[in-house]
Amino acid sequence: MIPVRINSIQKKDLPKGPAVYIFSSQDKSLYVGRTDNLRRRFIAHTNGQEDFSTIKKRIMEYRGYSKIEAENYMKNNFFMKYMTIRSEDIFGMEHFLIAMLKPLFNDGKRFKPKLRKKGFTTADLF
Repeated sequence: MIPVRINSIQKKDLPKGPAVYIFSSQDKSLYVGRTDNLRRRFIAHTNGQEDFSTIKKRIMEYRGYSKIEAENYMKNNFFMKYMTIRSEDIFGMEHFLIAMLKPLFNDGKRFKPKLRKKGFTTADLF
C-alpha cells in the first residue's frame, strides 16, 4: 500500500467495494477503518457529508478547528492507503492493522490523558 495525499485522490478512481484503509500524517498512523464501499466512505470522511467522521471530530477537538477547517486540514496534510479485501475478511484485517499500527484516532481513551501531561500540546498529535 502506497500512501497518497488526500487532496490528490480522485474519487472516481476509488473502488466501490469493500476495503480496509489507513489515514496517516507523515509517518504517524492516525486512523484505520473498514467499509463495504471505499468511495462512499472516503467522500463521507473528506466532504462533510457525515458528521460522525472520527477523523474530523478528533481534528476539531484537538486543534480547535471548525468542521470546514478540519476538512481542509485533513485534505492538505493527511495521506490514505487502502487495500481491497473480501467482505468476510474485513473485520479481521481491520483489527489486525489496529493492533499492529496503534493509530491515535481509533481509541480516544489512549490519547486523551496525554493532553494533561505538562508541556504537551495538540501539535504533538499530528
